[in-house]
Amino acid sequence: MNDISQTKEGFIKSMILFIVLLGICFAPFFAFAQNSNAINTDVKNIRSTGNSTANSAVVSEAGENAVDFEFRSLAERLNLKFKTGFNCVSYSLEARSSVFEEFEGISYCNDVKCADAISGIEYNLNAAEYPYAEFRIKAIKEDGTVVYSDSKVQLLQVPNEVELINSAASDQLFLKWNAINAGYTFSISSINGEEIKYDEPVTGESIQLGGIEAGFYIISLKSNTGNVYRYKFFKTINL
Repeated sequence: MNDISQTKEGFIKSMILFIVLLGICFAPFFAFAQNSNAINTDVKNIRSTGNSTANSAVVSEAGENAVDFEFRSLAERLNLKFKTGFNCVSYSLEARSSVFEEFEGISYCNDVKCADAISGIEYNLNAAEYPYAEFRIKAIKEDGTVVYSDSKVQLLQVPNEVELINSAASDQLFLKWNAINAGYTFSISSINGEEIKYDEPVTGESIQLGGIEAGFYIISLKSNTGNVYRYKFFKTINL
């Protein structure tokens, strides 16, 4: 009887050991299957929600009584976006040239054809046609309340008082004046720093290059107030 009991106990222990080893062997496969299901679930969630920052045209979530306004200046183009946190009967884009002036409406919409400002409005303007320094949005709620956005400042680039029109010339350089010529002089030196002409008066809208050999040079234009503008140019061979 003892031998039979020992044989049963040994068989049971062997089966338990077999089951444990079987579980260890198949554990990675179960884990992989669970991870695969989790990944598939995440993908389905992303597809169902449609979250995509690249395709989103919403400026931001505006507060109930707020107008969110974004402004970007890209080279010669102005990009303006705004969004209201309320239904409005009209809205307008206002601008001014300096802090000493009042804002004026440069674009507005006040009828049923207006796009829904809650969903976001976008303007793309030519900077040359709208040379204003500051912009803001004015929106009127259904109860007549006027709500303004924060104003956005455009950093206008101030042109040089005098610019060089042609960077290659055989006999003369042409100038563009953005201010009155108030006692400007010019100096010309080679790329190596050798001085060719020094502190000669600028008269008219061109500078003669007679007696200068072909090559690269730098012209310095200096005003009597101390402003200096330097341009590189190439003196070609006279034909």
